[in-house]
Amino acid sequence: MKKLFILLALLPMMSLAQTDFRNVNWGMSKEQVQKLETAELIKDSPNLYYKTRVNGLECYLVFYFTNGELSGASYSFLQEHSNKNDFIDDYKSIKSILTDKYGSGLEDIDWKNDLFKNDEQHYGLAISTGDLKYTTHWKDEKVKILLSLEGENYKISLSVDYFVIAYLNTSVKEIKDKAKKDF
Repeated sequence: MKKLFILLALLPMMSLAQTDFRNVNWGMSKEQVQKLETAELIKDSPNLYYKTRVNGLECYLVFYFTNGELSGASYSFLQEHSNKNDFIDDYKSIKSILTDKYGSGLEDIDWKNDLFKNDEQHYGLAISTGDLKYTTHWKDEKVKILLSLEGENYKISLSVDYFVIAYLNTSVKEIKDKAKKDF
């Protein structure tokens, strides 16, 4: 009975435990992440691929592993819009949430061709052709975050990528080593 009382007393504190991303912490093993993630698993390879909803938007969620440890994650949003400017609203909504959590980010609005720069009604079209790109970056002591809205061939992609700082050099080295094997 005494053990039960102690467990019940500790339960509220356990539920207040902070996690780094969703229900997990950076550095966890693949098995730990699989036990904690509640989204629909669609592929288990060197990385874990899920399908879920975030902020009311359907997306793929990927957990990346370096040397068996969780080293990053990404959301790739699947939302389609007939009005391409609606992607900008999605971007701004996600940016607002990330700003509430991580503080002000550094936003970059990059025009490659400024044909529609003075016509906001066509910003979505400009994004879809690759002429306009929105990005916002955040960084804290553990992670770099990149929110990106960009396009090519009239298709728009919206994504959020999390790069764990402690693994950045290792991840880049692994990519280069894999590329060397192709030559």
